[in-house]
Amino acid sequence: MSGQIYDQIDEAVEKIRSGQVAQGLAILQMLMSEADGQPDFQLLLADVFYDLGHVDTALALLNEAEVYFDELTTDMQIEARTLKAEIMIDLGDLDEAMSELLICVDLEPDYTRASILLADIYLMQNLPEVACRHLENIVEVESDQDDVRYILSDLYIQMGEFEKAQDHLDQLRGTELEQQAKMNQARLWSQMGRFEEAYDLFLQCWREENGTEALFGLTVTALQLERIEEAVGYAKELLKIDSSHIGAYQVLAEAYHKTGQLTEAEQALHSALEHGDQDESILLKLVEVTYDKGELEEAKKYVEQLLNVNDENERALEWNKRLQGFIN
Repeated sequence: MSGQIYDQIDEAVEKIRSGQVAQGLAILQMLMSEADGQPDFQLLLADVFYDLGHVDTALALLNEAEVYFDELTTDMQIEARTLKAEIMIDLGDLDEAMSELLICVDLEPDYTRASILLADIYLMQNLPEVACRHLENIVEVESDQDDVRYILSDLYIQMGEFEKAQDHLDQLRGTELEQQAKMNQARLWSQMGRFEEAYDLFLQCWREENGTEALFGLTVTALQLERIEEAVGYAKELLKIDSSHIGAYQVLAEAYHKTGQLTEAEQALHSALEHGDQDESILLKLVEVTYDKGELEEAKKYVEQLLNVNDENERALEWNKRLQGFIN
């Protein structure tokens, strides 16, 4: 391809991004007509259209080019199939995306981008164990893949695989991701019941970066340590930064509930529900709080809401049976 083609593409993209959309697309459409039968050219245009958000056009170009894939170099075949996989993920066709990525892995077993995208697909399918296997393959091939180690530490914490999480966090010391890894270390200690250590590390992260994630971690661990006044203070500070933070409202509700401030707890839960869209944990807590207030009919109403959301929720079914006995 000549340098003139790249210049025309740059001109088209610049026009589109500066608001001259019709003129920019006209240039790209002209180039598309010239690209017929030239898979490398079509791949380049597909990448441009995908970056611009024109997913259907990008996919059409790749489908046209696919009959020539065998003529491309291995690297270009992998590039084309990876782009198609990314598009299919965006369109929700995970099976097709996986097929393209598995071909990439066959072509180049150590191709890390394919393994990362496969892991993403398995996470979408709620298969974190399989996702971890693909990510572990990456760090076995390239031990300096710190971003992958960070993802693995996060997944293993969620899965309760604390020893594996700690192994990857240890490997992140002294890297560019060390600061981010501190957050996962604090979360890991919290999950393991090492609340004092988690609290201290969340506090350190909060002082260093003032991020909402660190502040929320600090809020939760303060509650776990029964430092109720601190938990309330941190939760209110978090809500000043993000008034829609559901977790902060839930911590407030839990703290107020523990101290017998039932009306305040209920108010906090209503605020959480405004942003939580029938969240089961919020509705369940509302059942508990209204029951403790002696408002049995109100508690029954929340149980019914909860069962409408999930008619197999065991706690809701238990509460329903319990309240039937009182009300009847």
